[in-house]
Amino acid sequence: MNIDVENYLESVFRQNFSHETYSACDDKIRSLYASSSFPHQGLREMLTILHCEIVDLCKTMNERLPTGETSAHFWAEPSRALLKVIEVIRDLENNLRETKYAFTIDEYYETIISDCSKWLSSSGGSSIPPGREKVTLYFIKPIFLPSNNVISFGESALLSNDGEFIDQGGFGSVYKFHHPIIDLDFAVKFFEPQFVSDEDRIINEKRFFREASMLFKLNHPNIVRIYDVGRKNGNPYIKMEYVNGTTLEKVRTDRGNFTYDAASRAMKQVLAGLEHAHKIGIIHRDLKPSNIMVEKTGKKWTCKIIDFGISAFINADRYSKLTRTGEHIAGGSYIDPLLFDDPQMRDARSDIYSVGAIMYFLLCGKAPTGGDPEAYLRESNSNLTEVQIGKIMKSLSMKIENRYKDCEEMIKAIDDFNV
Repeated sequence: MNIDVENYLESVFRQNFSHETYSACDDKIRSLYASSSFPHQGLREMLTILHCEIVDLCKTMNERLPTGETSAHFWAEPSRALLKVIEVIRDLENNLRETKYAFTIDEYYETIISDCSKWLSSSGGSSIPPGREKVTLYFIKPIFLPSNNVISFGESALLSNDGEFIDQGGFGSVYKFHHPIIDLDFAVKFFEPQFVSDEDRIINEKRFFREASMLFKLNHPNIVRIYDVGRKNGNPYIKMEYVNGTTLEKVRTDRGNFTYDAASRAMKQVLAGLEHAHKIGIIHRDLKPSNIMVEKTGKKWTCKIIDFGISAFINADRYSKLTRTGEHIAGGSYIDPLLFDDPQMRDARSDIYSVGAIMYFLLCGKAPTGGDPEAYLRESNSNLTEVQIGKIMKSLSMKIENRYKDCEEMIKAIDDFNV
């Protein structure tokens, strides 16, 4: 990022804050950031003020909540104030992302901020949608935390060797690199597609960096972490966590049919990662056994989702249209068939279908395509009960409204109780 960070922070402070406002902040909230590891006093003061303003504005909003089955009116002045707070937060978040001052937002408040951004209006007040509950206010827990997602190793670690080839994907190659100073392995995905025109290359390069931009927002043990982005020899790259393991596809190939218990334990981890992504407005849309990594420590298996490369913001207004008219979805037996009919559909239940399809594969060795998938599942794995089969087929319904409504509901449903 080409930015004078110190000057930028000073400019933001002068335009939006004051030391007097900081001094007037709640003592408990000030103490949260005064003792934090943020390496910049001005940033600590700004985040303290933003925390206090969010609490005050949400306290005002709570007077109109819960909305139940009908909407409620949120007054014009606090609507504008909350919009301004969100604007400043996003500006700081985006501009500091690749610096030592990068920060993350508490998952609960990230959900609140993202939701409010959808319905807040800068004039005439705002209509709070139905179904909104009162906001839990944080006084003794920080909303903003120093980011542990961004670890900048510098170019020298990449330039010193060519790395160890791992895999070839649609956008390019993946290599394993070792950083000798900190003794850490990490994976680097290089953007090396063979497109027929410079225009295609530019468009898809933007899509490649969109993956990185979204992954910076994700911080979950079941999603591969992203450390950095950059270029080497003119090729863009994403530097990621290296998972010392194998794909879920290979695990199934090596061990044969999973038991229902083993398959559900793996899928509950995947669903937990997806739930985190969905809450901040990101869907995957290309889940399959080959882009779920499995890391084994002793007897413990950890599943980690990779390749959010064709993800899209659930809220279509936030989706950057980086493809031209005629956007298409790459083929695949685990992709929601409804996406082939409507490639621009942004619905988290597309991922629910993919999870069900992967679980189906773990249980019987093939994707749920062709013939009668339910009958094939029943015939190929005689240990399954009818209730278990029904739980899997629910996620694969061709009527999206008949699937599990979200990851949390599916996690509860596939638990092996009373089956």
